[in-house]
Amino acid sequence: MSPRGVVIRLPSLPKNAQVRRRPGRPRKIVPAIVANDYFQTIDAARLAHVAADNLVADANEQDPLGILDALITKIADEAAGLALDAARVERRGGDASRTRSRRIKALLQLSGLIRDRELLRREAGIPDETAITKIREMFFTDVAEVAREVLGVVRAEGFMARVRARG
Repeated sequence: MSPRGVVIRLPSLPKNAQVRRRPGRPRKIVPAIVANDYFQTIDAARLAHVAADNLVADANEQDPLGILDALITKIADEAAGLALDAARVERRGGDASRTRSRRIKALLQLSGLIRDRELLRREAGIPDETAITKIREMFFTDVAEVAREVLGVVRAEGFMARVRARG
């Protein structure tokens, strides 16, 4: 017996063990993850997939707007495919609720990406194409009204055709 009381020697931890502990709970010793052939195969497959994906390969070369446009296109394609899958399942009489919920998640991601793209465009000073189109149409509408008042209906249509042709 030692002066500190009874000393109980515990076996040492294995080299690959990890000690996990949540606050207020006793320690839990679990074996650490060992790299084996399975994990090496999974890592190699992941790296091959990343290397073959055009979006990942182009991410280093494109600007952020180009990457967002590519993501928006891919997610929109996926959402459209999910809509077709859900329609097929319903035609067969099955339950398409899972497919529909996946489509809703894809559409939510799509709306977030579109919002992010518009924020990036504003920060970069790139004008919104729909706003420019609206302003252009308002201008042509105002010019057409004035032309009808001044030239008459028949001559105003010819005039507006020439103005629109010029752009």
